[in-house]
Amino acid sequence: MLREPRFARHASIGFLLAFLCACSTKLAPLARPPLSLDAHAVLASASDSSDADLLVRSLSGEYSDLLDPAMFQRRIVRGRLLAPDRERWDGLHIFVRSAWRTDSARISSTGEFSVPLSDVTTDSADLLVRRANAKAPAYHTARIGVRMPNASVLTAIVLIPTQWTIRIGTHAGTTIRISPRAVTARGLDRSRFARFHRANENSPWKSVGWRAADFPLALAFARDSAGPQISPADSAALWRAVRLLEADLGAIYFRPAMLYEVIERDARVMVRIEPELHANGVTSVAWGPLSNLHGVELAFRSVRHLHDAGISMHELLHTLGFGHTSSWYSLMRASERRAARATPEDVAYVQMLLRLRQLEATSGVLHGLMAATAGVTEP
Repeated sequence: MLREPRFARHASIGFLLAFLCACSTKLAPLARPPLSLDAHAVLASASDSSDADLLVRSLSGEYSDLLDPAMFQRRIVRGRLLAPDRERWDGLHIFVRSAWRTDSARISSTGEFSVPLSDVTTDSADLLVRRANAKAPAYHTARIGVRMPNASVLTAIVLIPTQWTIRIGTHAGTTIRISPRAVTARGLDRSRFARFHRANENSPWKSVGWRAADFPLALAFARDSAGPQISPADSAALWRAVRLLEADLGAIYFRPAMLYEVIERDARVMVRIEPELHANGVTSVAWGPLSNLHGVELAFRSVRHLHDAGISMHELLHTLGFGHTSSWYSLMRASERRAARATPEDVAYVQMLLRLRQLEATSGVLHGLMAATAGVTEP
């Protein structure tokens, strides 16, 4: 065995000690406690260093959000589900899908839900509702915001069904596929079948329409002495069209009224003849900050147009709050190639949207058709 000289061993030990001492000064910063996520504490610890200004600039810029503890708190989406076609939610599950994760929970029979989110970085998510083992969802995906940590970000949300079965009216028993994009799409004249309004940029969208208490609407004829006279036969022709439309829709929406009864009323429809019109019929509608319709005027270019049931029913659907559409074959097409009366699609969308508006008015809902339109997919 080869023995190492004694002085060589001492030199090796001394070199090792010197190397460790030199490394300790370099490794000292790594042994300090990790940087706190409290922005104020970080600023205080940096105030004595030469890099304080750089750190302040970083915190005041894009990196300050990364040091906010709220960014790392788990969000909980809570709320209550409503739907135009459902009162109980037995057997349904809710899924909240963010960019990276999908979380789920059961829904109570009355529609309450609470879903802790695994993805703490998301500020929006898609909400889906499905029945166990169902091949297709019963409701359209709704896009919701989830920026508030550890808070109930929803008080109520109205879901839009993927199909609507007509229960009453001429087309009872018919099932129609419902498309949120179809009722919100602009037609050739830039009109939408469903109308929306919001008071300001921070307010939720609300569907425009009448209050449930306004029905049946008072309908009166303005028989101006200076203009063409509306005879009893003319008014009777319009009322035949009214009852035909109501038979299709399955409800009574208008009632006869005298002119003196409706002058001061908000929930009324005034019918008049205006020969200067550019179209056979024109309906003027107005609504206030709460999206409630009031004081509609229905004008015809000639008394003979009162005898055309197709024109009359088209304008009457305008008075109920609906615009034109080219998304399906409809009485509400802007062109002359429209249906002669309300189609099954017309009836299904009208019934669904009128019920949707009632839910919005009574629940203070934050989401609805616009949230479904913002959803990433349609089944």
